[in-house]
Amino acid sequence: MQIKRYELATLKEAHTVIKRDLGADAIILSTKDIMRRGQKLLEVVAARDFTDGTVSASRLTNITADSLSCPTQEKSELLFQEIANIKSQLYALFELAAGNHYLAGSWGGEYGIADVLNAREDQEKKSLWMGIYSNLLQSGISHRQAAQICAIFSKTKTESKSRDLRDLKPQLEEIVEDDLKKFCGITINKRIKVFIGPTGAGKTTTLAKLAAHYAWDKKLKVGLITTDMYRIAAAEQLRIYANILDLPLEIARKQNDLAGSLNRFTNRDVILVDTPGRNCRDESCISSLKALLSPLGEAEVNLVLSATCSNENLLDTAARYDIMSYNNVIFTKLDECSRFGFLYDFLQKTRKAVSYLTNGQNVPQDIMVATASRLTRLILDARLN
Repeated sequence: MQIKRYELATLKEAHTVIKRDLGADAIILSTKDIMRRGQKLLEVVAARDFTDGTVSASRLTNITADSLSCPTQEKSELLFQEIANIKSQLYALFELAAGNHYLAGSWGGEYGIADVLNAREDQEKKSLWMGIYSNLLQSGISHRQAAQICAIFSKTKTESKSRDLRDLKPQLEEIVEDDLKKFCGITINKRIKVFIGPTGAGKTTTLAKLAAHYAWDKKLKVGLITTDMYRIAAAEQLRIYANILDLPLEIARKQNDLAGSLNRFTNRDVILVDTPGRNCRDESCISSLKALLSPLGEAEVNLVLSATCSNENLLDTAARYDIMSYNNVIFTKLDECSRFGFLYDFLQKTRKAVSYLTNGQNVPQDIMVATASRLTRLILDARLN
């Protein structure tokens, strides 16, 4: 392993020099503000050629025997800060080794966490910002979006002078909640509501929950239609819900059937249409579904997605269903997840609105409106309620 120490003016300059001296695979082990002849510099320790993929903890922290001899309260605070430092630096080591440039500063016009840290003159504040950044990563938010949040946060005029991450939490929540407001709520509310999505996403159960809401809570006359002839007993499942809710159900196997069902439901305030889950990677399946639903006209289209899928699969599925011109997204199975940062990334990339969240199989209880405050609690605190 080759380890080198640098004293430079900025972190950006350090990255340039390190890349030149040690190569593109080099990683930064630590950074520290120092004074040399009255000039404030940045001490950077970098290395390359890790053969076993590990880094000694002694290289990631500055704890000394003298520092551990301080009073109990100060010792606890010091250990808390050092643990946060170790966590954040481990994240940095992993990401830089993997070639992720969001930590390394501006790259292709994107903000990096280093840009935020480079603007902080106080070393303790830098440690605090790395703590915020690490917490956002642990919630499931991507490195890019975490860096963007930190960049926005660092520019706010209400920034606390506290060195405690917990004191900054309310401001962080406010920033995230304000950003999420434009992605929450029902953007289009039509009489005919269609539910589309991949297999196993929970379309039928979600439809039943909303049917109960419209019929029991809003006292509206509701009609149900299913076009799902592919899944075994799919129509029977919805028929059971219809009987429990005392609602009429129509089965439409083709376009003419669907048009006839609509004619028989002219006296209904709300019509909910269930659709078969199809393989969204097969473009012909999505095209045939669009053709089947053409008699509905200008309907409200809701894309139902399972929160248990990976962020990459969610984004890919959403993109493939774009041909359906869906209006709202409904996330299901949140009770089966432990982190929800993917919601923030999904909304930022798709620019779609989330209307409802479901957190269980109980009909009609386990469904909630997707408000900005609720999404913020989910994303930052993993709280379902």
